[in-house]
Formats: sequence, structure tokens, C-alpha cells
Amino acid sequence: VRPQNDVVIRVVRIGDLAGMQPLEAVVMNQGSPITKDLAGLGNEMFGPTQSLNLERNLEKAANLQITGLLTAPEGFWGETEYTPGDRTNVPFFDPKKDHPGPLTLGAAVERGGSGDPKVKLETARIVVFGNGDFFSDRGLQVGQASLEIALNSVNWLLNRENLINIPPKV
Repeated sequence: VRPQNDVVIRVVRIGDLAGMQPLEAVVMNQGSPITKDLAGLGNEMFGPTQSLNLERNLEKAANLQITGLLTAPEGFWGETEYTPGDRTNVPFFDPKKDHPGPLTLGAAVERGGSGDPKVKLETARIVVFGNGDFFSDRGLQVGQASLEIALNSVNWLLNRENLINIPPKV
């Protein structure tokens, strides 16, 4: 899993006006225990977000299982020439330079183990998100999905699948 050198954006035009829309990630259900009960939920992401390149060709060679967790909704793209704060140039999608959707924003990687769910072997695990603010205080206050993804990710990383999707006591 590699971050791409881009910023995930969407430009909305109304007549002569153009503005950037906040990024809302849609939870994917690709068989991961982290997101299996959150399928279809949306969650706004604050701060700049990079898309992730899932290098599927390494899965078999390195005995990896790569699972996409979050994806940007339709209409977003990975802008490679974005300048924060530049109000004079409205970004536009350039198919020669930019990354088209759908864009992966979060992924889980597991190395080792067995393909048989009845066989429990120790594995190495990592969860990657393309947004540094996703697990910040502000990011976790955006919505229930952020907090649940954070807790589910930690429980999955610690091999505590039995605690995944148990809501926190408030």
C-alpha cells in the first residue's frame, strides 16, 4: 500500500462559481472485520487526504492479504498539482496527470496466516489511511463511523476480533 502523490478533491460548479466539496469517504465492505458492519456508511474526512495505491501484484508473492476499507465517492479524483490556498486557479481533472476514481482512502494489510478461518496463526497486520487527521480528536468527533473505524482498527491490529463492532460506552 503506497500513498499516491495527490490530494483527493471534488470541484462543484454553480454557474460562474466553483468551490471544493468536503471529502466524504464511503465505507467499503470487502470482507474486512473492520468495516463489515459499517457497509455503505459515509464519513467526512477533515484535512488533506491522499489516495492509496493497493499493489495487488505483491499479494501472492509476499503472502499478503490487502483489503480496501474506505473509498471516495463518485466525482472525486486525486489532484496531483493542488496548491492549498490558491483561489485563482480552480483545479480540474487532467486524465494525463491526475488519478481517477474510485480512490482507496484506507486499507488493511495482513501478512502470513492461513486462508482457512478455522486455523488461527499469528500474523503481521497494518492499517493505513490517507488522512493524518482521521484519528485526531476533531476527526473522531465528525461522526460515529470515524470512532467505530478507529476502535475496530485497533481491535483488529491487536487480534481482538471478538471486540470488533462493540460500541463504546458513552
